[in-house]
Amino acid sequence: MGEIKLDVCKHCGGSPNLHRHVGESWVECVKCGISTGMTSREDVAVATWNTRTPPVVTEEMVERAARGMFCQNEGWPLSSIDNESVVFWFTAKGEEYREVADDLRAQARIALTAALGGRDAE
Repeated sequence: MGEIKLDVCKHCGGSPNLHRHVGESWVECVKCGISTGMTSREDVAVATWNTRTPPVVTEEMVERAARGMFCQNEGWPLSSIDNESVVFWFTAKGEEYREVADDLRAQARIALTAALGGRDAE
């Protein structure tokens, strides 16, 4: 096999390492630790790494993260994010509630995009 070219990590921009051990190969980011699965073929590990797409931050992810932030701010357990009261609060029509919920959504979108090294779904 010729010179191996590995793209930077699509999650965090870190440098990848190609690992070989007992007939198995995989690629792993030295910064965030994300990796391909092990395979008996080095070329498959490299191709898998280089063709991955960065994660997309979806509206569902933003909504759940924002509700989680709300629960944390209120001192409620994270398991409350699907509670009817929390869902109602986030869909309330009152201007005061909508503004706070929108602020939490904006913060959640920024945090998720940064953490996942991804992009917004458009």
